[in-house]
Amino acid sequence: MQLNKIDRIIALSAISISLILLLMFVLERTAQASPTVTFTVNTTLDEIDDNVGNGLCHTATNHCSLRAAVMEANNGSGATIVVPAGTYTLTLSGYGDLELRKDITLDGAGSNLTIIQGNPAGWTERILRVRNNAKVTVNGVTLRYGHAVNNWGGGIYVVTGTLTIKNSVVDRNTANYNGGRIFNNDQLTVKHSSILSKILRAAARHYGCRSNIA
Repeated sequence: MQLNKIDRIIALSAISISLILLLMFVLERTAQASPTVTFTVNTTLDEIDDNVGNGLCHTATNHCSLRAAVMEANNGSGATIVVPAGTYTLTLSGYGDLELRKDITLDGAGSNLTIIQGNPAGWTERILRVRNNAKVTVNGVTLRYGHAVNNWGGGIYVVTGTLTIKNSVVDRNTANYNGGRIFNNDQLTVKHSSILSKILRAAARHYGCRSNIA
């Protein structure tokens, strides 16, 4: 009788510990998947952050640029980056594309209102690159005028990570190699968006897309 009571106590303790561990795991995953930091871009200029790592999106001209927001998000634990209506032209060739290395959401005002583009006067880089197993969402933007010279993915290159494109347009991007618009090497989901080219498993040279997803 006493032994059965002890067995029940041990069993209940084991269940309690398992539930606590499960709860800790779920909370940790939720925290990783949902960055709490939000940066709101307030300039269309392509400027770098003037103090990377301080948690503030701030440039030398007292703005929060798209590139500065990405730099701070990459240095922290990710972020939601609000990109209001406007045309954001990438001009800093020395810094290249916008490389997303943490869980980041780019949240535009709509594909007809928020445009992220390479410099029409001359841009030899893609627009976005996803790597380091980041979980990235691009919503409500147009990505255009990326030109990956001697490289892949003129508009977007997913190296390692998960990319979800929603309510967006990827157009008029080129690459000397595969995937003019998108070169996907990992996980890609497209919802209510226009890539303006079918995503193929086989290489679609220059103007097409390449994906490793069936």
